[in-house]
Amino acid sequence: MIHIKTILVESWKKTQGNKRNILSAFAVYIVCYFFMQFSYNEIMEFIFYFPYIHQILQSLNNAPVNVDYAITLFTFMISAFLLRAIIFGFLLTPMFAGILMMGVYVNNNLPIKIDMLFHYYRFIFKLGLAYILFALFLLIPITLFLIFIKVITFIIMIIFVPYIVVSYSMFIPLIIENKLGIWQALETSRKVITKQWFNVFGFYICLFCIIVISALPIGIGLIWSLPFAFISYGNLYNKLFVKD
Repeated sequence: MIHIKTILVESWKKTQGNKRNILSAFAVYIVCYFFMQFSYNEIMEFIFYFPYIHQILQSLNNAPVNVDYAITLFTFMISAFLLRAIIFGFLLTPMFAGILMMGVYVNNNLPIKIDMLFHYYRFIFKLGLAYILFALFLLIPITLFLIFIKVITFIIMIIFVPYIVVSYSMFIPLIIENKLGIWQALETSRKVITKQWFNVFGFYICLFCIIVISALPIGIGLIWSLPFAFISYGNLYNKLFVKD
């Protein structure tokens, strides 16, 4: 059983001396993320303003909600989602994995360097496909709510989205450190975390609150809270999956 306070206290002690590399790597990642987001927006704007597709989208605005409407809207949502998942999953997930692994390395008392940001592109296909599968799991309850806007679909969404996000949150280090396959990594993460899901959820809520509060005074506190968050993630991974 994990203890949130213990993880946070231990991680804070390890933050000193590791901030610069993690912050530098995160800054590079953010620049790449916004570049990819801009590229994605441009691609989607081009696609959706293509005459035939634009005509279909305009007709949807005045169409009654029926099976044909739902199928057409779902098709467009899936297409847009898959394009984004491919761009972000294959190009950015290995980079983000580098930052997460910095947190794991710190907790294993191993040195970290900024070039770790690019070390894990050798796992590009595993990480990319795992990200797409993870995102597909998220898409199902969200799509149900957007197409059939009812109380029951909203309840399904607010239950399953947090469950999926928290339960599958460790698939990246499991693929890299434990050399697991895509499905095995996702399911191992889910099965282990589900046993103490509320504890892990509480841990992430604590990290989220710390980051938000630290960002309030002109974001200066992020200099400490961001490295602390990644190191805490690495600490949580060790507590859950690494046997002493």
